[in-house]
Amino acid sequence: MPSAECTAEDRPDQLQKPSRLRELVQALLNVLEVAHDSHAGGWMQSRC
Repeated sequence: MPSAECTAEDRPDQLQKPSRLRELVQALLNVLEVAHDSHAGGWMQSRC
């Protein structure tokens, strides 16, 4: 896994911009989707 270029602590100004924060959240969702899809039957199950 590659190392992060920076942390939220390093770039607080970028996290105050809604478009940049949206990009971060979308990137995290993409990673979670890949992790979920890589396991047979998924690793997150709905309780509903």
